[in-house]
Amino acid sequence: MSLLHVFDSQEKRQMKSQVLDLIRIALADGVIDDTEMDYITAFARKFSITQDEINVIIKRPEEFIFHSPVNRIEAVDRMFNLVGAMLADGEIHKNELKLCRFYGISLGFDQEKIDLLINEIIESLQKGEEDEQVYRRIDRILKDQ
Repeated sequence: MSLLHVFDSQEKRQMKSQVLDLIRIALADGVIDDTEMDYITAFARKFSITQDEINVIIKRPEEFIFHSPVNRIEAVDRMFNLVGAMLADGEIHKNELKLCRFYGISLGFDQEKIDLLINEIIESLQKGEEDEQVYRRIDRILKDQ
């Protein structure tokens, strides 16, 4: 185990887990390009995760475990981040989309609604819409869940 994360707080371990999820999405098409790495790095910086720590996550992903979100808002935020990573290079690769679907189901979203959710997030990210508007539409999609 790396000494870089032995003394991490629970929150930082959770955020590193999310960084790993973003890395996996970026790698789903076989390579992390510069725009995807920029997206991952920008996300990580928000939580004081350094480039050295990102490199450890890439080299030793088995040291990090998946942390489930506490509530639906956290799960939706995670989906936004995952879909954002998928869109970072301007292409939606079928393996990235497949992995986003897998993560969505792992986050507790209904399998029958996951494509609607992903498409809503894609559209809102591409349009740069305000969070409140988007969350209301997503809430309607997930209402019966």
